[in-house]
Amino acid sequence: MKKVMFLAMMAASLTFVSCGQSEEEAAQAEAEAQEQVDQALSEMENAQEETTEAAEAAPAEAAPAETAPADSAAQAAPAEGGNQ
Repeated sequence: MKKVMFLAMMAASLTFVSCGQSEEEAAQAEAEAQEQVDQALSEMENAQEETTEAAEAAPAEAAPAETAPADSAAQAAPAEGGNQ
């Protein structure tokens, strides 16, 4: 009985191994994956260049002010009457 089970397990394992991709299919899949990665990288580089160019072309008015305006509460006269 052990020999029969061993042979059945060997047959099953060989069946699973033989169902894998061939070398040509694996190479083709690798080439397609590399092509997609290259395309994604070039799209990211283009987007980065466009963003940089847009930032450089932005008018100076859009830049944040170097100093903040004075606080209006600090300029107001203190309340009379004191603490209660």
